[in-house]
Amino acid sequence: MTPVFIIGIIFGTFYGIVNLAIRRKDRLAAMERGLDPTMFDSKTNFFNPLKIGLLLVGIGSGIFIGNILTATTRLDPEVVYFGLICIGGGVGLLVSFFMEKKKEDAKETKPETEAETINEENQ
Repeated sequence: MTPVFIIGIIFGTFYGIVNLAIRRKDRLAAMERGLDPTMFDSKTNFFNPLKIGLLLVGIGSGIFIGNILTATTRLDPEVVYFGLICIGGGVGLLVSFFMEKKKEDAKETKPETEAETINEENQ
């Protein structure tokens, strides 16, 4: 098991160094062309922690329900755990998707300012 971790660490380090070198070249090329180098900055998404949290809750509930099922029935534990972990994780991601969609729909339909609200009421 240890050689797998060592290979993973070596690969991860190599990937990180190459990725940083490529990003540096891209930024320098953008600055030479007169472009804004901040366009390469990754924008943080508000929903990423929510998505990860709901995924982990789904996986945890899948493991919990799988444990109950294997203790009370004669089902194969590997099948029960694998199936319920996948189902729980999928349900968590679906809940996250619908929460994001609901928030984005509310943002699109919400008037921008109070003046627009007054104008809409007067018309």
